[in-house]
Amino acid sequence: MHAAAMKADLELVSTARLLFGHQSVGRDILDGVKSLADEVGVAIRIEEASEASSSAPPGLFHAYIGENGNYESKCLAFERLLTLQGTAPYDVAMMKFCYVDIDRRSAAPEAMLSRYVRMVDGLRARYPNLRLVHVTMPLRAKPSGWKNTVKRILGRKVPQDSYNLLRNRFNASLRERFSGEPLFDLAALESTLPDGRRVAFKLGGETVYTLAPQYSRDGGHLLPHAQRAAAAEFLRVVSAVLRQKVNA
Repeated sequence: MHAAAMKADLELVSTARLLFGHQSVGRDILDGVKSLADEVGVAIRIEEASEASSSAPPGLFHAYIGENGNYESKCLAFERLLTLQGTAPYDVAMMKFCYVDIDRRSAAPEAMLSRYVRMVDGLRARYPNLRLVHVTMPLRAKPSGWKNTVKRILGRKVPQDSYNLLRNRFNASLRERFSGEPLFDLAALESTLPDGRRVAFKLGGETVYTLAPQYSRDGGHLLPHAQRAAAAEFLRVVSAVLRQKVNA
């Protein structure tokens, strides 16, 4: 993104009230927003959401919602945060699930999407002026190492491969269910290299996109350059929603 466009997005976002529910990858994105804001000289308020936020001036308010591995707790926490809007309602709200919300402890992606859809429907009925942005679930990098390579050669399962397949299915269903609505496609960004190529593998005939290993040290969280790339897309999507709201 060109610096001028990024600065314009930041300036617009800094004038609105935004709620972002997340966990650790969300923190990576916020760090990227702060880095970009410092670079182009835009002051943006970034702070944790609380009851005091209900009357606070514009800012990017965020919260670590729920418990990782428990998507129900995340939906409930996000819903509770929105009941604290008070006299200064949010212009835009968004929440993201985490890659650990689909693993050995969790339910099927269909159940998670169904719960998310019910939450969205309820929030729209209660807050008709609130703009919601959907967020795809972040991915994990494909596990490397000789043990995993041998398992794949022998046709044995590598659990993280299967979990990434389920994350891809959730994201595909989310995109389809909310087609045409504002979407921060974090998963697509994580799996796309600077030259446009996608990082993926085949499992059972399905294409499974993964986090590009160049973007992470631990296979899940983002390095600074990837934080900034994710933040730029986050800002682009949110600013587009805000411009639509102004012109509506």
